[in-house]
Order: sequence, then C-alpha cells, then structure tokens
Amino acid sequence: MKTYLRGLQSLLLAAFFLVAPTAHAQRSSAKAQVEVEGKRYTCLGSGVRKKLLFKVYDLTFCVEEGAAKSELSRFVASAPRHAGKSGDALASSLAQDPAFFDFLVTMKVAKAAEFAFLRDVSSDQIQGSFRESLSKTLGAGAAPRIEALVKLIDSELHEKERFWMTTAPGGRIAFELKGHKELTDAELARAIWQVYLGAEPVAPALKEAVARGAARLLAQS
Repeated sequence: MKTYLRGLQSLLLAAFFLVAPTAHAQRSSAKAQVEVEGKRYTCLGSGVRKKLLFKVYDLTFCVEEGAAKSELSRFVASAPRHAGKSGDALASSLAQDPAFFDFLVTMKVAKAAEFAFLRDVSSDQIQGSFRESLSKTLGAGAAPRIEALVKLIDSELHEKERFWMTTAPGGRIAFELKGHKELTDAELARAIWQVYLGAEPVAPALKEAVARGAARLLAQS
C-alpha cells in the first residue's frame, strides 16, 4: 500500500507540469528588500504555486529599488480610477486593474523573482513547466527561443532549495541557479512576467499580493 501511495503521489505531481495550473495560497513577502547580482530590489509580494494536492514552490516578485517607485507613482498619477486612493483602497483598485499588471510587465526597470521550492522537482519537470507556459504566451513560432531559455534551467531542485531569476530593461534574463546563466531576448523577458502577472496567470493569487505591496511602496515617504 505504501508503494502504491508513493507512486500515486509521483503521478499527481507529474500532472502539475501537464495541465493548466489552479489558484493557490499566498502570503505577504517576508523580505522587504533584497540584493541580487549587486542590485537592490524591493519585494512586492509572494505566493505559493499549488497544483492538485501539492505545494510546489513559493515565488517572491521584486522590482528595482528606487526606479520602480518612480514608475509606479507615474502610473497611478496618470490613471483616473486610482485618483485620491491610498492604502487598502489603492491596493484593491490596483488588484482589479488589468492595466496595472500590463504596466508591471512592461515597466522599464529591473525585476526579480525568487523561487523557493517546497518539494523535490526534476530539471525536466521545471523545464517543461516553463516551456508550456511560455509557449501559450508566445506561440509555437517562438519554440527555438524558448528552448534556449529552458536549457539554462538544467538542475534538479530539492525541497528548501532556492534560485533567483532577474530581467533587465534591455531584455537580459539571468538565472542564479547553481551558477550564473543568462541570455538576452526582450520578448521572452516580457513573456516571463506575463506568465505570472498577465490575464491568465499561472499564479492568480500572487497578483493581489503584488497590488498590496505596490500600495505599501507608494505610501512610503
């Protein structure tokens, strides 16, 4: 029976990478600021991606310190629906505004995400997850460029292991995953954030956490 249950658990976990993801639990980011590759970031929010019975990884979304606040202030000032709002009211307004998340995706500042794994995942599984999500966003014609990206994620991830992914305004995508690996592709860089912050995100609850984090950031003097 134990062997059967272990086999069933492995089968269900594999399904995570084969079918569309579902909504998941979330938490506020425990880290307000971090430094990656010598650059300072402000973290806006975190969420746990969960599929079926399994929590797979926790993702924390961060934006370039200083520059991001200026860009977000400019966006809010230009959007009448957010006029005069702050705190929880602004967070709620941002969470319901697709234009806000479109702006985050294309915002010309450095962005970073920390992936903290909550269970063991093979390199084939995590590569397959990225490949499927990016293919849905960019289409079959982008397959060779997507393959160039997923080949950078060539290590299995164990429970409690973490890695960082960063993007720069010029399109540089870097992984701090058992060494430094990078490529430059501006369209892929945008598509990666579209996967998490777009209209059909793989982690829907993360968007609400990010909206709250943006409102907190804008409230700081």
